[in-house]
Amino acid sequence: MSDDGAVAAAPAGRLNLRLGQLLRLERERARLSQRALAARAGTSQQCVSRFETGFYAPTTAVVERLFEALGCQVRADVEALDADLDESIAVARRERDDDIRFMLGNLRSLLRWSGGLDYVIDGELAAALQGVPVRVTRADVAVAAADLPRLTDWIFTLPNCERWNEWWRDFVGADRDPNRPGPLRWWTPLAELRVRLLETWPTPVPLVAGAGEVPVRPLLDVLRDDPQLDRVARRARALGA
Repeated sequence: MSDDGAVAAAPAGRLNLRLGQLLRLERERARLSQRALAARAGTSQQCVSRFETGFYAPTTAVVERLFEALGCQVRADVEALDADLDESIAVARRERDDDIRFMLGNLRSLLRWSGGLDYVIDGELAAALQGVPVRVTRADVAVAAADLPRLTDWIFTLPNCERWNEWWRDFVGADRDPNRPGPLRWWTPLAELRVRLLETWPTPVPLVAGAGEVPVRPLLDVLRDDPQLDRVARRARALGA
């Protein structure tokens, strides 16, 4: 345990992440900096920062002090595992077809600039196309790592494209070049674009969607690489059963 009451090697569990999100929201609502909140709570700015990222678990005493410094208290409750997903699954089931149609149309528009780059649909859109009830909020594709030069050409061709800045947590000020370090995420006027580089190319699942057939990454591969989508798929199966 560190001097500020954080368990230094704690994993980024869902509870840690949720508490961190709540603390950040309440702190921003109070218009306090991390340093100002730390002074109120009698801890360090580093402790507040670590807590908000979810990657360090503070003791319960520190959790209480931080929220009390914001005029709040934490109330604990229990529910069935993954029950927090139920409402989003219900909404996704109602909106699935519209979500897919909208994002698939935007992705096709983005791919017109790609020069015929080989790709497979990945992430949320791939999961939704294969029956997982998840809201589709971005366009995910996977390309072969060997095709990085062609991916680079595509990204530099896209108009009004901004790369995700990990430092600022926003789409601003980052070099859009995929060869530079950082998450392969870009904002475009049509959709957020996320790219995964694959060393081993999968056998795509051909699915008919909208105006034609699209190549989709196999669902088991998608779920293996995205724990949150895997949670949604498992919960949906449990609700269906």
